[in-house]
Amino acid sequence: MMKRRIWLFLLIEALALPAGHSQQSTWADLLSFVNSFRNSSWKERMTGFYNVLRLAYPPDYRGYIEPHSALAKVLRSLPVREQEEVRAGVITLLLTEGTLVERNRKVFLAGGTGLSEEYVTYYGDLIEAVASLNDEAAIVPLLQAINTGDMATAALARYGDAVIDPALDRLRSDDITTKLGVLHLFGKMLSPGFKGTIGTESKKKVRDALVHAAGDENAMVRKGAVRDIGLLGDADLIPMVREIAVNDPYPGIPGAKADYPVRKEAKRALVALSADGKR
Repeated sequence: MMKRRIWLFLLIEALALPAGHSQQSTWADLLSFVNSFRNSSWKERMTGFYNVLRLAYPPDYRGYIEPHSALAKVLRSLPVREQEEVRAGVITLLLTEGTLVERNRKVFLAGGTGLSEEYVTYYGDLIEAVASLNDEAAIVPLLQAINTGDMATAALARYGDAVIDPALDRLRSDDITTKLGVLHLFGKMLSPGFKGTIGTESKKKVRDALVHAAGDENAMVRKGAVRDIGLLGDADLIPMVREIAVNDPYPGIPGAKADYPVRKEAKRALVALSADGKR
């Protein structure tokens, strides 16, 4: 009897909504908010997103909204079917905004206007919310945000093998920041402290991609690839890394004393590879 009461209490807690929200009105509102994710106006989509998160708080709340915990609370308050609808809606929303960001980046690089501070804040909050979902459907939209910082990268690393192929596709991008983001992701996954797993086949794919990236025309991409090769621990790559350590042509910042940063990174990688080879 006591166990049954505890179970009922936990169920009521899980389905509890903040004061002022009835289940019927909340679900109706939620459907309207999720539908707004398809609006052609980013401001309408943004409003819908924040309205979903506000359902985690009392109606008169005016403080800071924490995206990941607010979304988690809203999802816990819903039956499974509605949970899935909201999850799918938020993930698709990030895909929509990621496409907009990529398009805007090209316009900005061509001399156009960049994104507003309001939009950048919204996009960051959306990334945080989706990163917390631990849903493989989020891999592609999170990879679109791979160049935004560690929030997307840390979330992607948790997917292990599932992220490798789509990440390799992004490594073929013409955008340098995207390439660097993917290399940062691989570096995180190859680090000794990584708690996930990477299978043998996935490691081989990453190895081949890193060898190719080590010959990229961009010096920072070469540097990131060489760093990751050091973490990979494949002693067979020592001759290639030794060549880079001696002959990489990039001298460093123009006008400053030449310090050859790619060569320096290659020398550090050689130390790591030689240490791995002696174990």
